[in-house]
Amino acid sequence: MQMRPVAAFVGLWLAAALLAWTAVGQVMSASAAAGAGPAPRRLVIGVRHDVTSLNVYTAASAFDQEIADLLYLKLAYEEDDFEQGPPTFHAGLASSWDLSPDGARLTFHLDPRATWSDGRPMTAADVRLSHRAASSPEVAWVGIDVKEFIEGVDTPDPRTVVYRFAHAYPYELMDAVEGNILPAHVLQRTPFAEWPTRAFLDAPVAGGPFLLKRYERGALIELERNPSYLMAPLPRLDTVIFRIIPDEETLLNEVVQGAIDVMENVPPRAAARIEASPRLRLVRVPDLSYTFICWNAGRPLFSDPRVRRALTMAIDRQAIIDGLLPGVGRAAAGPVLSFLWARDPDLKPLPFDPDAARRLLEEAGWKDRNGDGLLDRDGRPFRFELETDQASGQRADVARMVAAQLGAIGVVAVPRVFESGAFIARHEKHDFDAFVGSWRESTKVDLKSNFHSASRSGGYNYGQYSSPELDRLIDRARAESDPGGARSLWIAAQRVIARDQPYTFLFERDRLHAVVRNLRIARLSPRSLYAGLSEWALETPGKSRRSSPGSCRPRLAVCTCGARGSWTACAPGSRVIPPRSCWPDRGTARRRSWRSFSRNQGRTRSGTRSTPRIATPPSSCAISPRASWSTPPSSARAARGSGRPCVTGRRMPSASPTSSSLTRRSLSAVAWSWCSTGCSTWRAPSPACGRCGG
Repeated sequence: MQMRPVAAFVGLWLAAALLAWTAVGQVMSASAAAGAGPAPRRLVIGVRHDVTSLNVYTAASAFDQEIADLLYLKLAYEEDDFEQGPPTFHAGLASSWDLSPDGARLTFHLDPRATWSDGRPMTAADVRLSHRAASSPEVAWVGIDVKEFIEGVDTPDPRTVVYRFAHAYPYELMDAVEGNILPAHVLQRTPFAEWPTRAFLDAPVAGGPFLLKRYERGALIELERNPSYLMAPLPRLDTVIFRIIPDEETLLNEVVQGAIDVMENVPPRAAARIEASPRLRLVRVPDLSYTFICWNAGRPLFSDPRVRRALTMAIDRQAIIDGLLPGVGRAAAGPVLSFLWARDPDLKPLPFDPDAARRLLEEAGWKDRNGDGLLDRDGRPFRFELETDQASGQRADVARMVAAQLGAIGVVAVPRVFESGAFIARHEKHDFDAFVGSWRESTKVDLKSNFHSASRSGGYNYGQYSSPELDRLIDRARAESDPGGARSLWIAAQRVIARDQPYTFLFERDRLHAVVRNLRIARLSPRSLYAGLSEWALETPGKSRRSSPGSCRPRLAVCTCGARGSWTACAPGSRVIPPRSCWPDRGTARRRSWRSFSRNQGRTRSGTRSTPRIATPPSSCAISPRASWSTPPSSARAARGSGRPCVTGRRMPSASPTSSSLTRRSLSAVAWSWCSTGCSTWRAPSPACGRCGG
C-alpha cells in the first residue's frame, strides 16, 4: 500500500530527469550543428604516378612540377596567348616589373602582402636563393639552360629584385620567372650539393594556393587550402587528394564507381565509358607535347640521315593515330607544336611511302640479298631494339605498331619495355638503339636542349645528333632580340631537323580528362590540367554550371571569364559573344582576347532557339595568319574611348576557318582584340551567358 506514492515519486523524478537530459542533448546537438558549418569541399584526383620531389629544382617529372606549382609561387605567370607571339604574363609574387631602356635589366617589385605558411614574409632573399639554385650545376636543375643569359640577380632592398642579362632578347621575362620561389630561411643552410638527395616531402613551408597536409609514398598526396594565399580569390576547395593508382584500368574503374572525382589523360578507348556515366563528363584540352622516335645517330645503324628519313616514311602515322588516338591525335611535322607562334606553317609531315623508303635504304646499302625478306648490309640484318617505358601503355602500343610496320619493308624492330628509372638512365648514357618518347614542351620555343650538339652531354640530345648548320641557327635564334627575326631563324632550324630526321615526329594530341559533373573549372590551360586548380569549385546539386567550359553541351550557351578577363566558349553551338563582365578594359588588347571553338547558334535565356549570330571583328581589324585578328592600325587607336568590344553581326571574313577546322586546331585558332572604329553595330552580350565566375 505504501509503495504506490514512492513509485509515483520515482516515476515523476525519472520523467523530469529524462526531459532535462533531452533538453540538454538538444542544446548540445544544436550547438554542434551550428559550429560544424558547411561540409568541407574535398576533391579526389586519380593519377598514375607518384612525385619524386616537391623541390622544383630537383624534380624529375612533369607531375612533380605540377604539384610544386600548387605549393610555391612564381614571380609571374604565363597567359595562354602563345599562338601569335611569345606569351604575356600576369602578376605572381611580383606585383609589377619594368625593363631598362637598353633591355639589360629587368626589375621586379614584390608584393608586400606575400607570406610563407610559417608566417615569415616572402622577400628578395627568397628570389635570390631560388635563382642561385636554378643556376647551380650542383643542383643540376633540368631547366638550367633558361638561366644561361642571366648574369646575376641583385636585391637592393627586401621588395626589389633586379635581373641582369648579358644582352637583350625576347625571352628575358620568361627566363627570369621560370622556376618557383623557395623559402631561403628554410633552405639557405643546406649546401646545393645536398639538394638532390635531401628529403623535401616532410611538411614543407609553402606559399602557393595549397599546403601539403599529408603524403604517403605510392598512395596519396593530400593538399589543403592555404588561408594566407596572396592572390585572390582564395582557393574554393578545402582539400585536394591525389590518389596514386598506377594501373590504368583500376583507375578507370575507381572513377566510374565514384571513388575518384577527376582522372587526367583518359585513353580515347574509354571515352564512351566515361560519357555513359551520369556522374561524369569529359573535358578536352590541347596538349603541349608530342610523341616521337629518337634514333641514336651515334650508332652506325642510324648515323645516315637517309636511313632515318626512310624509317620515317615507312611508318604509317595516321594508322597509329586512328588506332590509339581516334579523334584527338594529329600527325606531327617537327619539334615546334602546330599551335605555337614560331611554328613553320609550310612544314608538313613526311608522307607514308614504303616504296620510297625501300629506295632510300637501298641507296644507303640496305637490301634483301638472300631472299629471306629482311634487309641486310655487310652480312648483317637491319635489326634493332625499340625501347619505351612502362609508365605509358600508349607508348608501348606505339612501339609494337611501329615494329609491325617496319617489318613490312624488311626491318626488324624488337620492342622492349623498361622501368622508368632504368629507361632514363640508359638514355643519359646513350645506351640504346632507338626509343619511343614524349616531350612536354614549354611555350618558350628553344630547340637547344634537344637538338644542339652541345646538349649531347648534360642535355636531352640523347640521340647524339650533330649538325653545325643547326647549331648556328639555334645560337642565333636564342640571341635574337626581335621576335620576328627569331621566328625566321626557328623556322630555318625546323627545316634542317625535318631534313635530317634525328627524330621521327609521330603525333601531337589533345588530352581527355574525366571530371564529375558538378565540378566547375574556371579555365583550362594546355600547360597543365591543374594550372587553374585554385579556381575550381564543387557546386551543390541543382546549381547552374553555365560558367564551366568543360560542361558545354550542344546549343547551350556557356560563358566563362578566364585568366585576366579572357573569355572562352567551347562545344558546338555555344555562343561566341562574351558576357559583359568579361569585356576587356582599355589598353589591354594584347593580353585580353576572346576565343571560340564555335561561331554561331545560341539560346536566349528562355531556352528557345535564337537567330544564329556571328561575332566577328570589323573590317578595320587586320587579318593576320591563321585567321587571327589583332589590334587595329595606329590611326584607329585614338577612338578607343569606350573600351567596349567591337562586334559586328553576320559578317565573317573570307579568310576565316570553318567550324570543323576550328575543332581540329588548338586553343586560339580564332582570336581577336577589341577595337573602336569601323563598327557598324555594337552587339551586347546575351543575358543567357549569366555572370562569370560566380
